[in-house]
Amino acid sequence: MKKINIILNLFFSVVLLFPAVIFAVGGYANPSTVTTTTALIINISSYIWMIFAFIAFVCFVYAGVMFLMSGGEPNKIGLAKSAAIYGVVGIVVAILAYSILGILTKALS
Repeated sequence: MKKINIILNLFFSVVLLFPAVIFAVGGYANPSTVTTTTALIINISSYIWMIFAFIAFVCFVYAGVMFLMSGGEPNKIGLAKSAAIYGVVGIVVAILAYSILGILTKALS
């Protein structure tokens, strides 16, 4: 029960503090005020990138907590490693998707 409380406290701390870090960057325009297709793609991709950054951060925190709570058991360590690997694969896929959006933006403008 104590492990669950620690994990939940860590998760909710991240959930409550991470938006403050993300929105501190600023510069995000309202997507409903754009007039061109290119600007719309850029604005929507910036919001999607912000959501992705949060999900990737939570994934790595989860993998780290799994690793710390494994207690040296090989099965749990393997699950933590696979969670971290899936997080890296997700980041690579997101970077490729963001690159494709950049190519499409340049092609449309």
